[in-house]
Order: sequence, then structure tokens, then C-alpha cells
Amino acid sequence: MFTKYITSFIDGRIRIRHSALHNPNTSAKVQAFLQKTAGVKTVNINTVTASLLLEYDSKVLSRMDLLQLAGQLKGLVGDDEEEEPEKPKPRSRKSRSLLPRARVRKITNMGMIATLGLCVGLGLTGRTRGHVAFGWGFLFFNAIHVFMYRKSL
Repeated sequence: MFTKYITSFIDGRIRIRHSALHNPNTSAKVQAFLQKTAGVKTVNINTVTASLLLEYDSKVLSRMDLLQLAGQLKGLVGDDEEEEPEKPKPRSRKSRSLLPRARVRKITNMGMIATLGLCVGLGLTGRTRGHVAFGWGFLFFNAIHVFMYRKSL
């Protein structure tokens, strides 16, 4: 349905975005067509953003009239995007992971902070075994961190 291109619809104003409005010839045809319609106050088309802003008299044109008008616009601009069947998107590698990347990053950062703090604290108090154990823990989380950011290093 062409109405999927309507992005804003309030009484007295409607905005439509459609890729065919990038074309100046199509935009001129649409503007000429809409300006002939009774109840239309202004028609502003931006070809850069492919946007049409229509201001109308809500006492003359009802919402149903505008929806029918949008259907008539389909004949002028076409509806190529709907005719193409949507291709199934291939599954990305990210969707196969057990934890989302942001969560792994957060866990890794928290693990590095905690193990580094404990390692330093235990080292200062002279508890060698704990210092070494948490030092290895810090190295483990640091290895995960470096692996995650390997492309930007």
C-alpha cells in the first residue's frame, strides 16, 4: 500500500517521503497534480530529501480523501519498492554468539578493573598467592579485551 510512505499525518498537514521525489520531473508532476486539488493550500517538495509537505484545509479534505489522493499519487510516482519481493537476510556471525558483544565488553572491562584492584591490593599487603592468582585473572580479561579490539590496534 502506498500509505507506508506517509511519515506524518495530522489535521491540516501531511508529509510523504518517497525515493521518486528525488527526480525533479516527477516532483513537478506531483506538485502540479496536488495544486489542482480543491482544499490544498501549499505543496512543498524537497528533491534532496525526497519529501513532500502538503498543507490542506481539513474542513474541505478529510483523512479518507487524502488517503485516496495518496493512492492516486501512486500512479504518478510508481511504487517500485513494493513490487520487489524482500530478499531474506543472511544470518550474520554476530547473531550466533551466546552473549551480545556489548555485554561481553562490559563483563571484560569490569573483570579487568576488579582483578587489577585485587591484584594491587593483595600485592601491597604481601599476600603473594592472591596477588599472583588475581594477576593471572587480570591477564585473562586483558587477553579477551585485546582480542576484541584486535582490528583497531
